[in-house]
Amino acid sequence: MNKTKKALIATSLAGVMAAGAGFGTFSWFTESQETGSSEVQAGTLSLTDITEERVFSTEGQLLQPVTVGTAENNPGEYMAEGNAITFENDGNLALDPRLMLDVETNGIDGADGNDYKIRMNLERTGSVDWSGQSEWKNANEIDAPINEWFRSEENGFQEDMQPGDAVTVSFDVYLDQEAGNAYQDSSVTGTLRVDGKQTVENAEYPEDE
Repeated sequence: MNKTKKALIATSLAGVMAAGAGFGTFSWFTESQETGSSEVQAGTLSLTDITEERVFSTEGQLLQPVTVGTAENNPGEYMAEGNAITFENDGNLALDPRLMLDVETNGIDGADGNDYKIRMNLERTGSVDWSGQSEWKNANEIDAPINEWFRSEENGFQEDMQPGDAVTVSFDVYLDQEAGNAYQDSSVTGTLRVDGKQTVENAEYPEDE
């Protein structure tokens, strides 16, 4: 009887030892791969710095009242030709441009200043090659943005500026024959502002400062 019990106990211990010996010896096949380090970078929206540019020349251009026809036919003698200002999309994102012209007439006594006439000359190069010249506008009735001056033209400002695209713009001035003596020694000044916004839906131009 005692021998049988001992044999059963020995057999049970052998089973426990066998189970313990096998614990943790099984494993699954595995494999692992990892990409190299990478990043995504935000694009840049950037326009050429034009802070040193001037809309109108200040040297040697004196105006006298003339007819529109005379101003168009003899620009060197009777019309002040503005400076050519070139700005470029030098970022790496496409942008939607907006041109704002701020005009003031000075030194006019008792007149509204609209006998000063201004027109815009514009040339685009890059993804769109296009040039145009606007109609003459009354100086004190210019509405910004002046993109609208070429609203009817197919490729005026209807195409976004791609990276590397450039725009050259200038403004001509003449004094209408109806100006009269109130315009003697008067002047017209102009400041051009160029804004750009992203070409995505709901993007907005910079706020006025």
